[in-house]
Amino acid sequence: MTEKDLQLYKRWYKEYSNSFHTSDEEAWKNLALKIEHTEHVCENIAAIASDLSLSDGEIMLAETIALFHDLGRFRQFKEYKTFQDRISRNHGLLGAITLLENNVLKNLNDKEQQLVLQTIKFHNAFAIPDIPGR
Repeated sequence: MTEKDLQLYKRWYKEYSNSFHTSDEEAWKNLALKIEHTEHVCENIAAIASDLSLSDGEIMLAETIALFHDLGRFRQFKEYKTFQDRISRNHGLLGAITLLENNVLKNLNDKEQQLVLQTIKFHNAFAIPDIPGR
């Protein structure tokens, strides 16, 4: 993974999240909180990854996962008007589907793509299932 990839993902995320802007002030307030939350998660994961002495590529991969971890929340809120997975759909799964549908991760190798997708898909799971090859 390269810095160019990470910058591309940040631009894509900004455009995608802003595409949900609405004149409904309450709805936009909720979505804006998710954008702010994601910014904080990205800052925190970059700091944690650096403290773990990970390589630059690993740090950028961790930040990519943080950037996309709640991506499904936007679609979830638009379709179901809630952030509650139990009464709508799993936002982790929606995020992974969104990345696949938009071919966002095409610049990453297969192993990196699967790591990002599986981490996002299961980031809110009670237990991580056994995944072949993991």
